[in-house]
Amino acid sequence: MSRLSHKSWWLVGLIVGLAIVVVAVVQAAIPDPSGVIHACYRSNGNLRLVDKSSCTSNETPLTWNQTGPHSATNAR
Repeated sequence: MSRLSHKSWWLVGLIVGLAIVVVAVVQAAIPDPSGVIHACYRSNGNLRLVDKSSCTSNETPLTWNQTGPHSATNAR
């Protein structure tokens, strides 16, 4: 049975690490797949973006869409 060299183990570790990072980025995408942005607001003015609605008991959950309101441009 052949043994993997030190370089081979390093390469395997790098590939696994990159795969974990890619999965984490895809899982934590802001906005979510439907275009909604989730945030948590505190009464002291702090606002933090979250990937899902996971606010604490002293925070107010907020959501808004990515596109924003439609405007009537060039309407006369």
